Amino acid sequence: MSEGIDAIERLSEAYAKAHQLGDGAALAQMFWDDAVIIPPAKKAVVGRRAIDSFFSGVLGGSSLTNEEFHIVADGNIGYDYGTASWMEESPWAASAPSARPLAAAWT
Repeated sequence: MSEGIDAIERLSEAYAKAHQLGDGAALAQMFWDDAVIIPPAKKAVVGRRAIDSFFSGVLGGSSLTNEEFHIVADGNIGYDYGTASWMEESPWAASAPSARPLAAAWT
């Protein structure tokens, strides 16, 4: 595997662990200051501070599992895509496991 793919795998694992721990601050640090996330059935969340607040308010006791997961890397940029499933108690997700498409760009 290439260094880029290894790095993206480590970031994805760190993301899943922070998600499971409900650590909004750790998740937010993975995003640029002006990042945008679009949670299922919600409005876009803009900026690292807002992302921290959002994640801190909805996570905890959740589990995130990448199921079908692919990584592409070339030089200083890469992305992953596939399907993730999670189980959590939150205002925007049911208490049953759900599978959703995912995509992330990493630089």
